[in-house]
Amino acid sequence: MDEKTRALTSKLWALLIETANNNDSITIDEVAKNMNITVDEAEKIRIVIRDYCNNNQLPLITLLITDPSEKINSEFLKANRNRIGQEFFALNDFVWSEVENPFE
Repeated sequence: MDEKTRALTSKLWALLIETANNNDSITIDEVAKNMNITVDEAEKIRIVIRDYCNNNQLPLITLLITDPSEKINSEFLKANRNRIGQEFFALNDFVWSEVENPFE
């Protein structure tokens, strides 16, 4: 991972931790605007974090990133309808402050 991608991924990780701690969600457009990047770049970085969570048995914090018109992440909804409640409970119950930013 190059330095720019690492820095952006670190910034998105911190933004998602803040969002989780506030029991909130954020749209992909808001992510892009907050980070001063394109939506496509935000999506690529989201995938890096999603993969990190999957590989490290962490709740999918990237579920907090929603499409502009939706409350639930559409990618997750399409793939995992029967796991929605379970994943969101795990996400909300997880103590994110105990996880250091792995991209710093």
